[in-house]
Parts: sequence; C-alpha cells; structure tokens
Amino acid sequence: EFWRNYFSHVYAVKARFNGDRLKADDALEPPAAPETDYETVRLNRAASLTSQVPYPQRFELARKYVNEGPSLPDDAAPGDRILIEVLSQQATIGPCNLPRPGLWDSAETRARHEAWTKLGAMTKQEAMHLYVQALEIFRKDWVLWKGLGVAGGDAPGTGSAPPPQPRPPPPAPPTESAADPANGTAIQTQAAGPAKAKAPPTEQLYLLDISPSSRSVGVLLALLPKASQVEVHMVQNTRDLPESVHKGRAKLPLLVDPRTGFELWDAHAIMGYLSDKYGSQAVPPVDFCFPLEIGLKAKVNQFLAYRQATLWPAVRDHVFAQLFPSSPVCPVSRGPALREYVDNSERRLRMELNRLNTVFLDTTPFLVGASPSAADITCACAISLLDWVSSPRIDNYPNVDAWFRAVKNLPGYKAQSAAHSSFASTSNSVQQGHFALALIE
Repeated sequence: EFWRNYFSHVYAVKARFNGDRLKADDALEPPAAPETDYETVRLNRAASLTSQVPYPQRFELARKYVNEGPSLPDDAAPGDRILIEVLSQQATIGPCNLPRPGLWDSAETRARHEAWTKLGAMTKQEAMHLYVQALEIFRKDWVLWKGLGVAGGDAPGTGSAPPPQPRPPPPAPPTESAADPANGTAIQTQAAGPAKAKAPPTEQLYLLDISPSSRSVGVLLALLPKASQVEVHMVQNTRDLPESVHKGRAKLPLLVDPRTGFELWDAHAIMGYLSDKYGSQAVPPVDFCFPLEIGLKAKVNQFLAYRQATLWPAVRDHVFAQLFPSSPVCPVSRGPALREYVDNSERRLRMELNRLNTVFLDTTPFLVGASPSAADITCACAISLLDWVSSPRIDNYPNVDAWFRAVKNLPGYKAQSAAHSSFASTSNSVQQGHFALALIE
C-alpha cells in the first residue's frame, strides 16, 4: 500500500508539472516524433524476455542492473532511488532491523529508514515483485542490458542493437501421397501430427464469488487472452481455503505459483501482476488496464488507492449496516444508534457518488480518460453492492450510471457477477455464511 500510494502521488504530480511545461514550450519545440516500429518491437522483446525469467532470478537480475548497469534517468528523484533501495533491503533482509536515526543523521538517512519501516511485514517475495515493477517504471528495457547476459541484449535506451531478423517460416508438415479416386492421380495430403498436450497451469488463483475484489481480478483475467493457463479456484467454504489463508499469512483473492512458492494477495497487486505478465505477451500488447505511459499509469494507481481508502469503506459500511448489523464491520447492532449509523453512512456514500458524478466522470467516460482501466473495474465492482440495498440508487447520478453500464459490458463481467446477482435472493443463513467467509478477505 505504501509503494502504491507513493507512486500514485509522485507521478501524478510529475505528470501535471510536465504537462504544464510542455504546453508552455509548444511554440519553441516541434512535437516529438512518434515511436518507431523498431522501438515498439524492442520493448515487446524486453517484456517477453522478462516474463520468461522466474523469481527470484528476475529480482537478482534487476538488482544487478541497478547496481552495475547504466544509471537511472534524470527524472528519477532521490525519493524514487530511496524507495528502490529499501525494496531491495526488504527483499533480501526482511523488515527494517536498524535503529532509528538520531538527530544528527542526514535527512537522506532518516528518509531511508522511514521508507523501509513503512514497508512493515511485507514478504520478501512481494518486495521482489515490487522492486522489479519500480525499476520498469524508469527502464522498461532493462533486461536487454548486455551485462545481464539474457539472450544477448543491448544497453537499454541506446538502441544500438540491430533490428531483429524475421524468423524463418516453420517447416511444412510431412506429406504423403494418396490416390485421387476420381482420376487416379496422386494428391498430397498433410500427415496428421500428434495432438498438442494442454499446458499445465502456471499459477493458481483463489477467488471468492461474491467479493468485489475477487470479481475485479476475475474480470481482468477474462480480458487477458494469454492468461488462460492460470487455474481459477472459486472458494465456496472454509475447507476450500489455501493453507496460507488458514494460518493468517494471506487473504483472498490469492495468487499462488506452486512451482516457486510465490504468493501474492491484495486484488490490486494481483491485477498489476497479471497485467504486467500476460498483457505484454498479447499481440498487440494489452496495456489499457495498466497503461504503459507513466502519467496514465500513475492516474490508475491513484484511483486504485481512492477505491481502497475512500470509496470501498463508504460502500461497505452502508451496505453491511443494513444487511448484517451484527457483523464486526458495524459498531452498533440495533435501536436508534443503528438508524443514526445507517443515515450517516448513507450521507458519506452520497458524497462519494456525487464526487464521482461531478468531478471524476464529468468530462471523461472513464476514470482515466476515454478507455476503461483497472481503476474502472475495481471501483465499479465496489459500487455494485448497491444492488443489494434500496438507497441510494445509482441511476440518480447520470454520469455514474452511464459509466457503470459501460463497465458492466466488459467481457467477463457478467460471468463473474452471477453469484453477486443471486445473492440478495438467497436465504439469510446462506447470506450470513457467505458474509462470514467474505470477512477473510
């Protein structure tokens, strides 16, 4: 959460500053030339090579690049470099084990200690993943640096490597002659090859059917055609929960790689991981959920943080207080105090819906421009819980209503919402059971 909030803030500010500066310089500088086809091929090649290197080897290569490779670009601020450094310490050492700096220590030392401390009990595996993501913000082609020895790469940013040669066409399958019964001449037919075996699943994804966070991950997965090898397990009861959830080390949704033991929980972290790993493998690359452009990606992260810290608590507190007043989420369970709590929660929720309607969706059809992103998916899944209560109604907010309908038309949304749609009509005991399971998330 610290990493996500930090980059959301820093890069949103940078994007605004750079945009204002570019507007002022438009009369002095010609517009930048669009990326060449060669550069696009090069970035796709880098993304493909990166996805083929498993953890922790990918992390070790990234750390070697940072320590020995070309320096990071000039727009990498001291805070960016400190964050990359403490993620490396978290991935190799674990939580911060250094004493608090004294009054006479430098500001950089104090900032480094504070940044490392804020990572808390983040696992080494998660820190490795975030370290690589942080590096790719500045150097998408870092894996092509020839010092890493990965497929004979070149120095990132130099473009010195020759354009890749086209692959030779695959050899034609063996043919055999057969007699044409019509005229007795020989014709060539392709020999039937062995049937291709289905590739084993690379990761296992555990989702909870009525959970908005799990549904967000499921919708994103449906938009990534290259993610078909991910094996989805829909948790129906506590017996289906993975061991790490039982022991309190993780929550749902949960992504597990049984080959390496890598585990990743938190819906937004999983969505970023899936988009980075499988979106770049598509042709053309699928980057609309987490855009490659740094300013747009920062905006997506900004709305992910808004969903988690502001929008979701407003929706959850209002809906759960009406459906499950005895739940741990609701501080009161009956009487005038409950009525007052519901009224206050509805007032706070209406404030957020009005903010979406008049500020965030006033000039654009989606939260980040003209195309849907991961931010739209996760915010829409959160707001969908209003289907279970009578007030407030989404159609009272026209911009929110049009946006919500557009997100519901995305591939995979309807399939992921089957349990959500039938939830309100189930018996109270079943509802309570589902809700108890949802608390694990």
